[in-house]
Amino acid sequence: MKRIILLSALFLCTLTLSEAAVSDNASISAAVEANNAFGLDLYRKLAAKNDGKNLFFSSYSMVNALTMTAEGAREHTAKEMKAVMHLPEDLDIAHNGLSMLNTRYSSQIDTPENKELKTEIEKLKEEQKVIAQRIQNNEDWQNTRRLEDSSRGTGNRQKDQ
Repeated sequence: MKRIILLSALFLCTLTLSEAAVSDNASISAAVEANNAFGLDLYRKLAAKNDGKNLFFSSYSMVNALTMTAEGAREHTAKEMKAVMHLPEDLDIAHNGLSMLNTRYSSQIDTPENKELKTEIEKLKEEQKVIAQRIQNNEDWQNTRRLEDSSRGTGNRQKDQ
């Protein structure tokens, strides 16, 4: 009897996990389809207005931001935003799919190559801080010197030779 209950519980857990996986895949698919359709629509409009010019934009970033914005929209505005961005009627599906994609993409950032690049960037930032501090110290020194010269009445004139 215990085995039957245990097997039944295991079966229900497996069924629930597979339903969750199907739901997750549906959410991801909805987010990807919305992003692709929106990106292509936007590209067509921008390309028509910028004939022969290079275009660069991130439809993925726009869809992420505008999906959050659509959450606060009501009635006609909400319908228009969902239509333009090709979002499902239930925004939770899009949010869930985008959230899973964002998690997937952010986990790819921590590769060894990217960690090495991140280390180099941190070194450059530290060097930039040192240079900025040197410039600031030099400007402070020059300002102090100007104040001393002006208080003596010498201005910025060079000393007589």
